[in-house]
Amino acid sequence: ANSYTDRVNLFSMMKGSSKSRLVYLSSFDEKLPYYGKKILQSGQTIPGIELKKNEVIVYPELLIQMDLKIGDYVRIGASEFTIKDVVTEDEGQVFEMGTVAPKVIISKAGISQAELLKKGSTRYYRTLYQTDINIDEDLKNKLVTFIDDNALRVVRPVESSNQMGRIVN
Repeated sequence: ANSYTDRVNLFSMMKGSSKSRLVYLSSFDEKLPYYGKKILQSGQTIPGIELKKNEVIVYPELLIQMDLKIGDYVRIGASEFTIKDVVTEDEGQVFEMGTVAPKVIISKAGISQAELLKKGSTRYYRTLYQTDINIDEDLKNKLVTFIDDNALRVVRPVESSNQMGRIVN
């Protein structure tokens, strides 16, 4: 692999000034996504933006559902965060557990600051790899056989993009 990174995803409650709701937190990594990009309302992109530990980036449905705007403060866990920006286009949006709740992008330091990772909390870990090798179906099957662990999944970028979906409540 040319590069890899670990991500953590988890559900949490988020409280705005007047409303609360379940959200799906996705840890931020300045190198991701490896394939495609996220375009933000400000015109900036991910990758290409810095996210401080007290900032979050949200998806547009969350602004509507919670009557929020860029610059507003929200509470997640033990900390308060500022909404830095909004994702307007996501080339790599995939159907995953987070689609049952709006996605919030938060730094790993922000997750730690919010004190969300403790005994009893449910979280999902992902290791993402970037490679110059074209991983076709045959090579993927060889990887699955080599890994030989039902708890692990091998998903190619093309498969992720075919599962695209987001729910707007």
